[in-house]
Amino acid sequence: DFAMLSLQLPGPRTPLYPIIQQRVTEAAQPIFERLQAWRMMNSGPGLSTTDIHGKPVRYSGVKFEGSPRVVFWSGFFEPFLAKAARESLQWTIDCCRERRLDAGEYLTETRDLLALLVERVYEYMARTDQLLRGEGFPNSVAPKNVSPKIEAMKGTLDDLVVALTHEGTPESPPPG
Repeated sequence: DFAMLSLQLPGPRTPLYPIIQQRVTEAAQPIFERLQAWRMMNSGPGLSTTDIHGKPVRYSGVKFEGSPRVVFWSGFFEPFLAKAARESLQWTIDCCRERRLDAGEYLTETRDLLALLVERVYEYMARTDQLLRGEGFPNSVAPKNVSPKIEAMKGTLDDLVVALTHEGTPESPPPG
């Protein structure tokens, strides 16, 4: 079920693909850990994790409805996705700067890997939602439609690429 961990784009790929792919996977680690933690909510110890600010989030002995479900779907994972995206894109920019490469195609590749991550995370969240609401019978409840969330987060990725690569006009040297 954790196939989402292997983020692989179809070929052809850039020469930096292996390290970009590794970087995105590493940046996504806190997300994977939290997805696993939420999966445990209906089990004995329940859910014990932290939000993006390090604040504890704990539920045990309660059903996945009302408040816990609202927390799950209302911005718990998005800040982690945005952070992974920002870190990965900035890393790619720095990497290209060091190698004197035009960042364009490498940023596109990073963005494509992040888009894949976004799809996998929301699909896994939808499945987790079904498992927790169905209390062991996931197919007894309808899956949540995550398409709007995927599209919104992909829009955020595009905005980040623009923001991180936006440069002013270079200053003209002083006369002299």
